[in-house]
This record gives sequence, C-alpha cells and structure tokens, in this order.
Amino acid sequence: MNILLLPGNSPRHKSWAEDFKSSLLPTPNIGSVIAQHYAHWRNGEEFADTDHELLIATASARELGTYAIIAKSIGTAIALEGIAQGKLQPTQLILLGIPINGTIASETYRNWLKGVTIPTIIMQNTKDPYGSFAELQALIEPGQTNISLIETEGDTHDYLDFATIGKCIS
Repeated sequence: MNILLLPGNSPRHKSWAEDFKSSLLPTPNIGSVIAQHYAHWRNGEEFADTDHELLIATASARELGTYAIIAKSIGTAIALEGIAQGKLQPTQLILLGIPINGTIASETYRNWLKGVTIPTIIMQNTKDPYGSFAELQALIEPGQTNISLIETEGDTHDYLDFATIGKCIS
C-alpha cells in the first residue's frame, strides 16, 4: 500500500513525518510513502494554507496511484476536505488527533465525516487538548460502520506510537 502522510501544523511535525515515514518503509506491505512538508514551515507563517496544501496533496496522490492517507491534526482537515471535494480518493483513511477545538468548526468536521464512505480509523487521545475522545464520538453519526474509533490514553495532541498506527494499515 502506498501512503500519503499529512502531518500536523507545527514545524516540529516535519521531523514527526520523517520519523513516521522511516518507521513505515521497512514494513512488507508498504510501497511508496510521501510525507508532505508544508510551505509555511519554510516561509515562517504560523498556519498552513490548507487550500495550497490540498493542491500539493492532490498532485502527490496522483503520483502514488492507489494509496491510503494517514493524517494528523490539520492534515485531517486537508484530507477530509480533499475527499469531500473529490480531489483525494484514498482506499483507506487513518486520522490522528482531529482538532475538534481548533480553527475549523466541529460541525465542519461532522459534515466531512458524514461523507466519508471508505474504511476509516480515527485515533484520538482520551484528553487531547484539541478534542477529547468523547467529543470525537459525538461527531460520528450513528450507523456509520465504515468508521472505527480507537481511544488512546493521553492528555496531549501527540501521536507517537508509530507501530500501533502502522498496524491499522490494510
């Protein structure tokens, strides 16, 4: 499986993405991995331009052919918006730490998630400061069987258990 990796907003996620990519490459069922590096990490802006980053993700997805998306934080917004617009068409979606209490309204996340029909796994820390597991559960429509929720212990917005995340790739 090829992977498009969409990290979080902070520039520290550049190393997170590269470390995660390195952890995936020795896995037998993993083909190519593209870890997106956001433009604002280079130009000093505080926040990712999600429209611009979606264009980059779309181009990367074309290179990969068949692919899964693994996204963290703002990367989840880029992935979900891209899927909603038909620009991204992964075969699987793994979302880490959806920032429910960030700059994008929780209702927007709810609407995006309603439209997702592919197998999706969402990992959320119990007390993630950007949205707890309980808050995430409230966003998921009853009967949406393609979405599996995994509660992970933690009170941070960090998702560093690469081995567990990697096991979710089908």
